[in-house]
Amino acid sequence: MKFLNLLLLMTLILIQNKLKAQSITEPYKTPDNVIKYIESQMDSKYDGNYALSIYFIMDSLLNKTPYNYMDEKFEDPYGTLKGISVFSCQKYSDSEDSSIIGIYKEGNILWDSGPIIFGSILNRLSFCKDINKDSVVDIGLISEYHDFEERYNPNNIEDYLWILSWYGSEGKLINDYDASTHKSKLVPGPFRLFDENGDGIFEISSKYFYDDEYTHKPIENPPPNYPYVTYGWNRSKYGLWTNIYQLKYGDFYPAIWIKPAIKCKVVSEDSTLKFQYTIANGKSSLQSIETINFLNVPTAKIDITSKYQNITISSFPGILPGVWYFEPNGLRNYAGLIEPGEIKSGYWYKGIGLPAIVYAYLRGLIPLELTREISDEAKLDEIQNNSVKKKTLGLKSVTQQLDTIGFLDTLKIYVDTSSSLGWIKNQPTADKYSNYFTTAKAQLQQNDISAVKNSLIQVLHDVDIDSAANLTSEAYALLRYNTEYLLNNLPEVTTGFAVRLTNSSGNLLPGGSLKYYEGGWKDAIDNGDGTFAINSDKKTLSLRIIYEYGSQTVSNIPAQNNTYTFKTVNTTVQLKNSSANLIDEEGTVNYYAGGWRDFGATVNGTVSKELLPGNYSFRMTYAYSSNDKKQNIGSDSTVVFQTVNTAVQLKNSQDQFIDEGMVKYYAGGWRDFAATVNGIASKELLPNKYSFRMTYAYASNDKQQNIGDNSTVVFQTVNAAVQLKNSQGQLIDEGIVKYYAGGWRDFGSTINGLASKELLSGNYSFRMSFAYSSNDKKQNIGDDPTVVFQTVNTAVQLKNSQGQLMEEGTVKYYAGGWRDFAATVNGIASKELLPNNYSFRMTYAYASNDKQQNIGTDPNVVFQTIYASVQLKNSQGQLMDEGIVKYYADGWRNFGSTVNGVASKELLPNNYSFRMTYEYISNDKQQNMGANNIIDFSTVLCRVKVNNAQNQPVNNADIKYYSGGWRQFGTTINGEASKELLPSNITFRAGYNGISQNKQQNTGEDPVVDIVIQ
Repeated sequence: MKFLNLLLLMTLILIQNKLKAQSITEPYKTPDNVIKYIESQMDSKYDGNYALSIYFIMDSLLNKTPYNYMDEKFEDPYGTLKGISVFSCQKYSDSEDSSIIGIYKEGNILWDSGPIIFGSILNRLSFCKDINKDSVVDIGLISEYHDFEERYNPNNIEDYLWILSWYGSEGKLINDYDASTHKSKLVPGPFRLFDENGDGIFEISSKYFYDDEYTHKPIENPPPNYPYVTYGWNRSKYGLWTNIYQLKYGDFYPAIWIKPAIKCKVVSEDSTLKFQYTIANGKSSLQSIETINFLNVPTAKIDITSKYQNITISSFPGILPGVWYFEPNGLRNYAGLIEPGEIKSGYWYKGIGLPAIVYAYLRGLIPLELTREISDEAKLDEIQNNSVKKKTLGLKSVTQQLDTIGFLDTLKIYVDTSSSLGWIKNQPTADKYSNYFTTAKAQLQQNDISAVKNSLIQVLHDVDIDSAANLTSEAYALLRYNTEYLLNNLPEVTTGFAVRLTNSSGNLLPGGSLKYYEGGWKDAIDNGDGTFAINSDKKTLSLRIIYEYGSQTVSNIPAQNNTYTFKTVNTTVQLKNSSANLIDEEGTVNYYAGGWRDFGATVNGTVSKELLPGNYSFRMTYAYSSNDKKQNIGSDSTVVFQTVNTAVQLKNSQDQFIDEGMVKYYAGGWRDFAATVNGIASKELLPNKYSFRMTYAYASNDKQQNIGDNSTVVFQTVNAAVQLKNSQGQLIDEGIVKYYAGGWRDFGSTINGLASKELLSGNYSFRMSFAYSSNDKKQNIGDDPTVVFQTVNTAVQLKNSQGQLMEEGTVKYYAGGWRDFAATVNGIASKELLPNNYSFRMTYAYASNDKQQNIGTDPNVVFQTIYASVQLKNSQGQLMDEGIVKYYADGWRNFGSTVNGVASKELLPNNYSFRMTYEYISNDKQQNMGANNIIDFSTVLCRVKVNNAQNQPVNNADIKYYSGGWRQFGTTINGEASKELLPSNITFRAGYNGISQNKQQNTGEDPVVDIVIQ
């Protein structure tokens, strides 16, 4: 137990240091507090002494490079692990050794398993992903049990796998375990995830450690209770179920759960053929691609330099004879795997031979624990029987004795197979090449070697053309290199009239074709090396040589025992600048021979090509533009194109150079020219007619000019002047001006009513902002550079009901917010404003009215009050005094007292609340003055009757009513008193001989109040 306590203490120190380094997940919690909190909660809940043994902060582990022994990247597929930590607490006692798994987040324990785990949870996670396709993330943890009395006896060390499914708010253990011993039934370790049947649900393989982790010595005679087993999912738990496939030692582990594709391109390089492979792994593959094998490869014919490829991408043979393989996972460096959905290139070898159709054997990644050491013979058998086979190209040795008939049959088979594999993309193309080889075979059987050569030369001619659209790289390589090999190994043809085609240095030039005239143009025999043979009994012949699409014809050439030579010209095309210096930048050259043909690209200003002498048109393309020139290369073989130094200038209205303008020119599209420096941008261009575009101050102008006639292109700005004038035509401040050029741009603020800016001529929209409002105007400053905005003298009037101007109203107007206008003087408020549609607000006698008006149409805005009349009438409908009147306008305002029953006031036509106060009682009434300007209040005749208990009238009773205090009502005569009052809910009091009685009544509903005094 001493060692156990020491181990616990060391674990807690490591956890504390790790928590401090990572600040856990809650910055407001200290590591010490987290440990104490978790331990105290577990102690309290489970009545024991629990110590924190592990603590995983999941945010710091997710999607990082895997470091656990299962090589699994930790995942959070459903976002349920953010911000949480996985912990384990262990209880130590003489009679019990148990652990608890729990989930902690932001100061709270969300869930724990309870003390159901035997042994201690190790400080490592084995995986974190959804392993059983139930849309819940699963976390694998390892528990360990030691018999510490026999610590160094590995047979007494056991690893158990526990699997926690975390639902986001609660957890569930989904491994089979023994409820009596608290041990998981997933034992022993190490453990490895794999998908045995390709259904997406992982199985778990396990086998015993054959190397003791403490002594690092092999274990002899491992006990039988540690089998090589496979645990599976039975839709409830992971365990050792009888229906789960049990992988036995020595079986294949499937490497075929991949959906690969392979592409091959073959290029000729230094007398060898280089086979370049691109490998794709389908998105739905269940494994990564680990190796690509080629069997029966003539490795002795492979260039040894192939061994010096980057071995992290590909490897070289040496383990199995005759097998070439690529191992992206070289030395199990997992960064090199071809993952599902991934495409990788860079796999190649080169050697001497020919391309042939072969199988590539592609294998998926097998977990390290499931690989095994087997013999070379067994390894070859496993490659053949545990791989996905795909047809591709590979190197084939060349036999010393060439069977030409058999070789043509092989070429025919290559055509048929390429067509079935889709390497030849349509049937007409396949039929064409099949016919070429069928014809060549018939010609060969007739010993017509010249005809055979012509047929094969036609194949080589067509494959170059068809490679663009009709042949894949595989079909192209099969047809070209095999046909080329056969052509070069046909027997020579002798003739009495030899014709040669040589270049300007006298070397034979293959690739030409020769015709001779004998009653019509006939094909000469092409020997394929630049020589031709003609069998004719004519003494003289006319000859026509065709090379690189050009032709040369000669007549009356002796045809018996003669050799005639056609010689090409080394044609040089130069690209020079305006200073006659060769240009380093690349120019592309074409020449016309029945159509425009590729000549080449200049290097250091020059490109050369052998052509038959004659008159050609040449085309130089430089900086996206082209020039044509016609020249007889037989007379002068150097064709010179020269550019012009084009200068684009930007000047202001005073004819001074200005910056910065951005220049483009049009050549099949708008191309960058340069930015002006000191007002000028320069570029070497071929002498053509171009459109130039100058961009300055966000606006652009275009100009078309032939720089061959004039190489200086001038753009000039206009001094645009924007004026702000008032209604009297006087310049005023301050206006803020913008103009539109791809967006609203700053122009400037008026000074003395004027703002100016140099702009390229054109049609612009200008915006003047003044007094918080804006007007837009569109104008072509090339026609008129002065843009005038003029305000309107806006007059807001306040008139009474008689149409007379009156004081004092306060005016605002709306322009992005309510703005101060002015107060009326003699009934009028004035302000200069841009002619727009505004809302105006008149405030008078604490109330406001709004009116919207376009002052450009009518600058006079009139507000008029209404003569409001408030009347007080008694119950007989007669006007009466004295009532006090108020009205509500942002508060109760004085209106006046009635005179002869009436109070009057000029008010803006609004909906108001009015209040009449009479004899201390108030009534409110709401009325729209615009609809009716007379507001009536009427009293009711309140009658208070006082009777005694015998229902007899009581005289001289004192009557009061309550309204902010007890008010005098009157004294009863014949048991009754009366008074005119505004209708209200009133409390009345009758007093007589020291006795009083109260009664509350709504006089609007019933004005007669009966009070009985006992």
